[in-house]
Amino acid sequence: MWEHDTHVRTAVHDAEKLQWVEWPPSATSRVVERTCWCRARLYELRSAGGHRHIVRTDRIPPAAGPPIVRYTIPLPAAQTDDLWKKLIDGQAK
Repeated sequence: MWEHDTHVRTAVHDAEKLQWVEWPPSATSRVVERTCWCRARLYELRSAGGHRHIVRTDRIPPAAGPPIVRYTIPLPAAQTDDLWKKLIDGQAK
């Protein structure tokens, strides 16, 4: 049976705005956690070289073009883990 991964809560009005960039911070990284693939916007918490970053993928209809992927800058794991929790809880966007 297929199970859902974590769902992101709707961001609150005064949610912290994360800085998203267009280029990947690392050529290789591993997924630590991810949100559910049933939503059009997906997030992955990734680890590379002792730092972590978050990947945001906006899936759009194929006729409209490829998915739009953005990244947070790499930060120490504890700091990125805090941002990840805020994102999941709707306290960041």
